[in-house]
Amino acid sequence: MTWLFLYITAAILGLVLWGVSTYLAHAPVPPPEARNAATRARRRRAVGAGSLVFGGIGLAASWWLGVPNGTACGAGLVAGIVVGAAVAALARPHRAAAVVGGTVVVVRGMPPGGFGQVRVGEGTHSALLAARNLDSVELLPGTRVEVVEGGTPSVVAVRRPGEQA
Repeated sequence: MTWLFLYITAAILGLVLWGVSTYLAHAPVPPPEARNAATRARRRRAVGAGSLVFGGIGLAASWWLGVPNGTACGAGLVAGIVVGAAVAALARPHRAAAVVGGTVVVVRGMPPGGFGQVRVGEGTHSALLAARNLDSVELLPGTRVEVVEGGTPSVVAVRRPGEQA
């Protein structure tokens, strides 16, 4: 196995992990597993970013710059660890208390008084949280609701805007 093969494989693996974790972060997850799924997606993104940087730095240093393989591997490894740690630190999950008073979208329908899921945020900066329906009517997927309580870090209480307790 050559060093170039190692670097190219690491870079491709990093791209695949990043893409898969981004896709899985937007897939509906049952409420009890929502927090663990977000943590796993964050870890996959961090490993993917670190692997991509390791492969890219190693490839660039050894192939284009002519740096010895040991030095290129060390530089890529250090840069990959730094970038992976930075991605893990910056990709913090949304906390339920931070979204109280905001509007979110129902992803998994909720019966009256029951549980479901809501999406917090937009695009790649979104997260799924478990939610409890405080309304006396069913909330269907796609319904915009207001967060009225942040009971735990990963569970919120919601109701339709304008509804009273």
